[in-house]
Amino acid sequence: MQKAMVIFVAALLCVSIILPAKVSAAARVRLGNEVFLERHLDLVKGKRVGLVTNQTGVNGEGKSIIDIFAAHPEINLVALFGPEHGIDGQA
Repeated sequence: MQKAMVIFVAALLCVSIILPAKVSAAARVRLGNEVFLERHLDLVKGKRVGLVTNQTGVNGEGKSIIDIFAAHPEINLVALFGPEHGIDGQA
């Protein structure tokens, strides 16, 4: 019985190591700000936009969402809101 348990745990460990490697190679996590810009930009077109963010607000390439929104021609970014430590965490 104990030998069977050791074999089962070893097999489970092997599968858990191999399977995620195959899945993660094919899948790419898309961040919410990227999905928003692709699918829901019409929600803010022609409106004044306030952005709630902090220093971790970046896209998949590490570019600040503040810079992305400010440079976007269809987004009128007028206000930034952040936590008590500031948007860049330096306060």
